[in-house]
Amino acid sequence: MTFKEFSQLFMWGFEGLSVSAETKKLLKQAPSSGVILFKRNIESLSQVKKLNQSLNQINPGMLIAVDQEGGRVARLTAPFPIYPPAVTWGFLFQKGKNRKLVVEAGFLLGRELRALGFNLDFAPVLDVIPILKIRSLVIVLFG
Repeated sequence: MTFKEFSQLFMWGFEGLSVSAETKKLLKQAPSSGVILFKRNIESLSQVKKLNQSLNQINPGMLIAVDQEGGRVARLTAPFPIYPPAVTWGFLFQKGKNRKLVVEAGFLLGRELRALGFNLDFAPVLDVIPILKIRSLVIVLFG
C-alpha cells in the first residue's frame, strides 16, 4: 500500500476558519478521503460555504463532513435551522404522527447542508434504543 492509498483511509480535522497553507499542503501531499469540520471551523454560514468551496478546489470530490445531528449535537447554529434531537423524530415516527414531516425534515437538512458544500453528515440513521445502561445516549437515538 502506498502512502497516498494509506492516507485515503482517514478523514482529517484541522484548526481554523479557513484553509491554511499548512493544511493545504497536507491535503495535497496526503490526500485523505475527506475532512470533518467542527465548531472550531465554523463562524458563519457564508464563511463555512467559502471554506467548503476552498476544500473542494484542493481535492475535488473529497468528503466534507459535519456532525449535525440535531439537539445538543449541532456544529451549525442559528441562523442555520435548529433541529430537535433524533429521539424526538423517532417518537413522532413510531407513534405514526407526522411521519411525512419526519421524512421531509431529513431531506431538508440534507439539502441545507449540501447548499453549504457538505456531502456527509454524521447524524444518526438507524440508531435504536436497546436496553441502555448509558442514559446519555438516549437523546441521540431514534427510538
